[in-house]
Amino acid sequence: MRLILFFVLLSNFSFSICRIDIYVGLTECSNCLLAFNSIKELNNYEKIVFINKRDSAVFIELLENYELPRDLKFNYVNYSIETQSYCRVFVQNLQIDSFAFRKLPYKINDLKQLEYYSYFRKVHFPKKLVLNKTRLTIMSNKNDINIYDYSLGKNIYFSIDLAKDSVRSFSELRGNQFGYEAFLKAGNYDTMFYKNTLGVLKKLNMADPRIEGAFINDSSLNLMMNLRYPMHNPHDPNDTMIMSGLFIYHKNTLNGKKALKYVDGTLEFYENNQKKYVFQQNFPFFFSNSGMAFSVYYIKGDKKPSKILSEWQLNSKNQYSFAKFDSFTTSEIQENEFKLNDKYFLINSNFYFNPTLSIIVELKSNKHYDMNGIVLDKENSFCNDIVLRDNVFRALVYTDSLLQLIEYDKKTSKIKCSRKLKVPEGCLINSAKFLNFETIFFLTNDLTAMCFIRPD
Repeated sequence: MRLILFFVLLSNFSFSICRIDIYVGLTECSNCLLAFNSIKELNNYEKIVFINKRDSAVFIELLENYELPRDLKFNYVNYSIETQSYCRVFVQNLQIDSFAFRKLPYKINDLKQLEYYSYFRKVHFPKKLVLNKTRLTIMSNKNDINIYDYSLGKNIYFSIDLAKDSVRSFSELRGNQFGYEAFLKAGNYDTMFYKNTLGVLKKLNMADPRIEGAFINDSSLNLMMNLRYPMHNPHDPNDTMIMSGLFIYHKNTLNGKKALKYVDGTLEFYENNQKKYVFQQNFPFFFSNSGMAFSVYYIKGDKKPSKILSEWQLNSKNQYSFAKFDSFTTSEIQENEFKLNDKYFLINSNFYFNPTLSIIVELKSNKHYDMNGIVLDKENSFCNDIVLRDNVFRALVYTDSLLQLIEYDKKTSKIKCSRKLKVPEGCLINSAKFLNFETIFFLTNDLTAMCFIRPD
């Protein structure tokens, strides 16, 4: 008798990390309640049905018409389910989905995908943080996450502690937090002339430096910054022009050491290249073992400008100066073939991927990998992120509302597997990024938190 009782108690104790709560109202039609026949397919779920206590006798008799799993649990409550019957889905006690109960048969495959998520965490942003989701650039490096908000002109750097579901450290940088004096010194500008025209720049809302791009790697935060400055027109001594100076701000995230370096010769670069190349001044922007790279517009006659990469290296004045174009292409690729597509180009802390060329370049080694197996053949297809471990690349690819995890063998140049991922409820599909090889994270729709999953 004791052995039987122990077995019953053990069988009722759930080790599931997935749970579905079903709230049932007795006003549903018989066709809608047919969804009860689908519950048995959720083998690895804890399944709980909530019903009004006063309706329990009617409900128990009603359930005789359906095929119910033996591990289905019931919770009798003292309130009525006034609305249509509905389901709430949880992973590790965090709700990630909800829907009408009648839709359960159509959601079974998606719910089974959640069984792969052996891990689900949620980390909330500091309450004071404000972001605009329209133009965000998200990057990660180990347990650090960087979000660059182009529309608000600011950069946010997080260090995450997933064991405590919290933000360990947080910093927010805006252009107006930087004094112009350091920029004038780094660029060797005429300080007196700048101060005399500062009032005009303020009226034009051009006095503050602006953050134009961000890149993180290892323990370094790198910001591309722009300062507007006045200069005499070389063709008209009575005229004053307002120019843009580019600077790179470096910060070591471990020891806090900072440096500001000038990108030298931007005006000369334009003149010396027959006015064919113009700075794009934001994304893509990154560092590799060859130096700094960012995109420039290539102007050819009346055709629409396209983008190509330019490489810049530190010179004897400790400033960045132009080195060459197309620094990350293979020797077989001609200049007119290497165009950066705004829609498809991907950059993270370790790689860049241009699907129009079907190559990945490892930034630290400049190694090229053929990625012909990952083809984005639709206008609304995007490769959100790529990560490598041993000989396997993982790619996050989404089309419309479908997010896929693709595993690609770099030795055989073939796809090992591809499967659909369930995006946690309330999360932005286009924010999906790898924290590491096992962990994927998303920003929530309201930009108040990040959700972390492990699909393995």
